[in-house]
Amino acid sequence: GGLQTKQYVMLHGKPIIEHTLSALLRHDKISHITVAIRSDDLEWEKVNYAGCADTVTKVTGGASRLHSVYNCLLSLQGQAHEHDWVLVHDAVRPIISLGLLDRLFAELTDHPVGGLLGVPQVDTVKKVNADLEVMSTIPRDSVWRAQTPQMFRYNVLLDALSVAIAEALPVTDESSAVELQGLRPKIVMGDVNNIKVTMPDDIFMLSSSLVRGDSLCE
Repeated sequence: GGLQTKQYVMLHGKPIIEHTLSALLRHDKISHITVAIRSDDLEWEKVNYAGCADTVTKVTGGASRLHSVYNCLLSLQGQAHEHDWVLVHDAVRPIISLGLLDRLFAELTDHPVGGLLGVPQVDTVKKVNADLEVMSTIPRDSVWRAQTPQMFRYNVLLDALSVAIAEALPVTDESSAVELQGLRPKIVMGDVNNIKVTMPDDIFMLSSSLVRGDSLCE
């Protein structure tokens, strides 16, 4: 619910989701994007890309991120081959550079499973119990913060999400669903500026970082 509102916050005259779509479509390896939109969403049709059927396709979102991504993958059946790459990206993560995408593609090109962008954890991480008592300190040299895009072989991700939904597995991102199938996604160095809008301060920080430009339907 909350992110649904944030993706339409206006920055430089355009909603955040439009900046995100523009950033992705600037890369020559990305030719089409499928967007999961809630059935009661009345804002999407105001986004310029809503009229770009050849470039951006809308599908109905699900009850959760997991279901929404699964719906997007189902819509690609008959178009995507089993070993094709698919990228999943947060609509509210608009600062995704061509360089980051290049790095993701280069490091995963021959990988049998796929992977995701991430950044090393720099803060000390504590494990606590239900009473917020510290139980242990987690070595931070083995902890990374996940980002998007997350990039997987089409059949790997479709199968992993299908199982996660059928078995109600505790997944919080695409990688966790793949991991639960015994597979090992590769993490690729991301960028601390590739932030996800979750708080008002995030929106303020983004204002000076976004690339200005017109949305293009190609």
